[in-house]
Amino acid sequence: MFKVGIISTIDGKYDEGMKNIASNIVNNLVKNNLFEIQRYNSKDIFLLHKIKNLIKCDTIIIFLRATDKVYSLCRFLYKKSNIILFVVQPIKQSFERKCNRKMCFNYAFVLNPDDLFSLKNKISYYQFILPTNCSKFKPVCFEDYLKNKEILKFNVNVPIVFHAGHLTYGRNLTDFLKIPSNFATKIIATSVNNNKSIKKELIKGNVIIFDKYLDNIELFFQIADVYLMPTISSEFVISVPMSVLEASATGLPILINKNFKNIALLESYIKNESIFKYDENNIIDVFKKALLFSKSNFNHSFLIKNNSWANICNQIIKLIGGINK
Repeated sequence: MFKVGIISTIDGKYDEGMKNIASNIVNNLVKNNLFEIQRYNSKDIFLLHKIKNLIKCDTIIIFLRATDKVYSLCRFLYKKSNIILFVVQPIKQSFERKCNRKMCFNYAFVLNPDDLFSLKNKISYYQFILPTNCSKFKPVCFEDYLKNKEILKFNVNVPIVFHAGHLTYGRNLTDFLKIPSNFATKIIATSVNNNKSIKKELIKGNVIIFDKYLDNIELFFQIADVYLMPTISSEFVISVPMSVLEASATGLPILINKNFKNIALLESYIKNESIFKYDENNIIDVFKKALLFSKSNFNHSFLIKNNSWANICNQIIKLIGGINK
């Protein structure tokens, strides 16, 4: 039986998108019972006894942002094992430069091949489609929309603009403040890595913050009318943000900053008529258009591309079988 090592953030406050991807893939690999799976937390991977066990693995799958530190780790392990790297954000330029001198991994799974920069012409990769749990994130009829609003104690007559994600610099969440409070109830659901000054500024602008883990997060998508995606750079979110796909699956139009790097990639996942692009000068007008669209499209999902974690794992299983022959 092949030994497969997994390195990822397990309980840290950062890389939430990557951590979710890693957890889903590991859970599916364990179910297959084809490999001996050993999982390691990135925070203590350099402990000697961890390294000794890790280098005995036939294949190592790394779910970490491609940085200088990760290059050093990969380069060391590359001499002992086959390395599969998951890339869900642009690799750091220093990582790219070092790989152009000496490669440190065998294969990549990517959301966007362009995130590999020049390495996409030098390494084999598989572009995977990010799965969305459509049994959880699904549209509801108008009656259930109203009922859920009442359950969560929101005014049924006031539209809701919603976002799920970290309150951190770079995510451009102050765009919420450009939507007048008399236009909509503004809600952000977040659980980790929150910046206190950003939180304070948003609350001052009448944004409602839920900063603890929500078991019923899908209800917040189902009571919303518009999903706001204000982030511009994929430096601060994964290249295909999970929450945007979840919003589209739930039937929400996406109010998105037109400068977001990966809009074209998102348009391959989502019905384009449900994407409303804004800039800092027209956000209110575009929000009104998105709201009108929302009111006339209840109980419709706008997700047009989906996948399963099992399918991605099947690709990993085939690859591991091939490179370990």
